[in-house]
Parts: sequence; C-alpha cells; structure tokens
Amino acid sequence: MPLQYRVVFLGLSEKEDAFKAGMERFGVTTSLTEEMIQKAPVVLKGGLTLSAAQRYGAAVQKAGGRIVIQSYGNSGGPPVRHSWASIEPMENFTMCPECGYKQHKTPRCLRCGSAL
Repeated sequence: MPLQYRVVFLGLSEKEDAFKAGMERFGVTTSLTEEMIQKAPVVLKGGLTLSAAQRYGAAVQKAGGRIVIQSYGNSGGPPVRHSWASIEPMENFTMCPECGYKQHKTPRCLRCGSAL
C-alpha cells in the first residue's frame, strides 16, 4: 500500500467566529464546525497524496485552524478512510509526555520519537 496522508485539525489559531466564517466559505456547516472545535483533535480527511493533504491543510489554516499532516500506510493493513463527517473520539489520541504533541495512539511520538 502506498504511503497516504491525513489532515488532522488540532484546534483554533484564530477566533472561533472567524474560523466558522472561513469554514463556511468552504461549504462546511456551522454545526459541523462547532463539533470539530469541540472534539479536536479531529481527522478531517484521509487517504490523500502529500500534495493534496498540503492543499487541504492550507485551506483549513487559511480559515483559522491549526492542523498537522500525518502519514500512514505501508503497514500491510487496509487504508483508513476519513471524511468531514468522520469525527474521531479523544480515546483514539494521546499526548507525548516529553514534548506534549497530540497525535493518534502510536508506540512512539511522531515529533520527538519518545516511547509512549
């Protein structure tokens, strides 16, 4: 399986009203935007090429969101597909005790490499 990428919304970099207005310009409903904010970190979209993930992430950042692009694949398992309506629960995430990075649960931190 080729390497794929997902865009994860971490929270706001702008005021909430500005973010909602920015996301509305992309056709995202206010109720879905509020749910994204409330449940962050949230996988917004997966199964992307790196360039598509970068374009998608740039649009969310322009609206006032903080994002991270994560790679996955080459694990031998089926690809994980996400959509706007796919909001993951907090139990699927962890925070690195060394650097504080929030990410999907993995054996090692994606940022600093510490064991989790």
